[in-house]
Amino acid sequence: MSRLAAVLLTVSVMLSACRPAGLAIESTEMLLLESYPVQVRLLIHGRHSGCDRLLWDVRLDEAGSRIEVRLWAEPDPRVDCLPGESAFDESIPLGSFAAAALEVFLNGESIGRIDLP
Repeated sequence: MSRLAAVLLTVSVMLSACRPAGLAIESTEMLLLESYPVQVRLLIHGRHSGCDRLLWDVRLDEAGSRIEVRLWAEPDPRVDCLPGESAFDESIPLGSFAAAALEVFLNGESIGRIDLP
């Protein structure tokens, strides 16, 4: 394999990691719940294989300026596999904040900001 082909293959693998296989995200929405401190939730609507379960991870970066959310699908051995796709609505808690200026990322892509005075 040539060096250029290896570099292109590496870039292709890195880009596909941002969009997990078998998972189609159709829309996202951030909810600010009326509480103090304000609770923030991320609603994600999409489709995934009927054989998979959804998993997620939320992390605030060390500088405190961004929230990284990862959402992915894994085969669920407890479920009988049905052909086709299933719609999903996932509600993910991002945290509670009295004040915040945070950019929110989902699978490496910016999807919005949380700005609380």
